[in-house]
Amino acid sequence: MIYNAQIYLTRCHHPSFEDVRYLGLDTKRNPDYLGSSAALKWMIAYVGREYFTKDILEEVTGTMSEICNIEQSYFQEYSCVADPRFLNRSGRSSYEIPIVGMETTAKPHNPEMKELTQRLCDDIFHERTSNNNMRMFCRKVINLAVYAKIKYNQLYIPLTFQKFYCSCSAEDINDILLSMESLNIIQINPKGYSLHRFFVIPEELVGCDFEVTNEEEY
Repeated sequence: MIYNAQIYLTRCHHPSFEDVRYLGLDTKRNPDYLGSSAALKWMIAYVGREYFTKDILEEVTGTMSEICNIEQSYFQEYSCVADPRFLNRSGRSSYEIPIVGMETTAKPHNPEMKELTQRLCDDIFHERTSNNNMRMFCRKVINLAVYAKIKYNQLYIPLTFQKFYCSCSAEDINDILLSMESLNIIQINPKGYSLHRFFVIPEELVGCDFEVTNEEEY
């Protein structure tokens, strides 16, 4: 099949992130399409669509393999992987802004990761009363922290007390987070939480695959 496509460059013009860029291939030639990167989509939602523009670098025609090869040549020309301004970095960004938030759901496919999460939850709720909502929240916090670290090397996950907390009370949430911090699973800072500096992700889980959605319930 022959495609008529566009190589494009998306730029952010927000004063705080005016260096952010994304280079991609658009086979539908949609002028409103800015890119498929999860980091880019998050940033668009964060600062607003009005701060982004899309420049067409080249109109290309060929098979999917041929136009993807052209796209790769642009990646090399623009040093998209090495240049920290670009979000074409296997999902990694050098910016401190968080890509993963509490509205995200990250469910691991890896049985070892599921086992690790369950074991940590058992440690947290050892000899104390818990309900299903509290355990769901606990698993959510652990899975998000691991996912954000191995996928984006994200510095922290914002904690904004709103609706994405598995129907837990504010008191339960605070109690669970403090318990997790006391066990060196997470560390809490004014911006949110992250994996504790003493928490080591097992080597076999570094490539763990997650099913990621932005649903309100876990």
